[in-house]
Amino acid sequence: QMSAAAPESAFTVATRDVEDHVLLAGQLDAELKGTVGEDTDGNEFKSILHLWDRHLRLSELDIASEAVAQADAANATTKGAVGIREWYGKSESYWKSKPATYNAIMGEIPEIGDSDVQESSEFIEQARAVRGFGRGLALDCGAGIGRVSSDLLVRHFDRLDFVERNAEFAAKISERVGDSRRGQVYVSELQDYTPERSYDAVWVQWVVGYLTDVHLVALLKRLASCLKPDGVLFVKENTPDNPDAAFLYDTDDSSVARSVPYFEAVFRHAGLRVLLRER
Repeated sequence: QMSAAAPESAFTVATRDVEDHVLLAGQLDAELKGTVGEDTDGNEFKSILHLWDRHLRLSELDIASEAVAQADAANATTKGAVGIREWYGKSESYWKSKPATYNAIMGEIPEIGDSDVQESSEFIEQARAVRGFGRGLALDCGAGIGRVSSDLLVRHFDRLDFVERNAEFAAKISERVGDSRRGQVYVSELQDYTPERSYDAVWVQWVVGYLTDVHLVALLKRLASCLKPDGVLFVKENTPDNPDAAFLYDTDDSSVARSVPYFEAVFRHAGLRVLLRER
């Protein structure tokens, strides 16, 4: 069978991306049945759709899950496409202003590093007992300067690949991990990254809050597809302190801390099954 297709225009791609964000937000709101959230300035959002409409500028109407289709499509798409670029630009600017140091990576609270590593190490061993994944090659997503890999993952895997969008941070990875344990270093945005190799495990920590829901679901699908047959995808992220909040938007670094039910809904949309969970 042979087929041919003309390349999509940038406008077509942007239109679909905006529509996908609206559709998924509406679906998550419907599934979770209680998605009030807040930001670190004390502002409240009435839903997940409200959050993304506010920050991605999907439209300037009080939209519901199907309303964008009824609005001015060209106008909504233009604002939405610009809003998505601005969303990622804010976090990129935030981290570009930070030095490539341990303290900066840890948010100036380096004392949490030891407990973070200890908890994660125990969790990896629990997961290995359940799944029996190998020790050969792991992928560190949002690797920063290589803190998690040098302090944690080298204990559990023989060799490591890395994805980090900040080139200055990525340049420090070899210093911390060592050339003998360092595999490939990919300088890439996670929303644009597609794995090139197969992995025993993929580790994602304190980074997916910078991704929109649509881009997070797509990333999780790509990461799952690169796992070896017994491979495991680890996701370690902060959740809101407020038990009644579905999410907390950080106005400082432009990130979203999702609640456990919110994450589980995202995982379902990515076709993933939770093997083990710890708070």
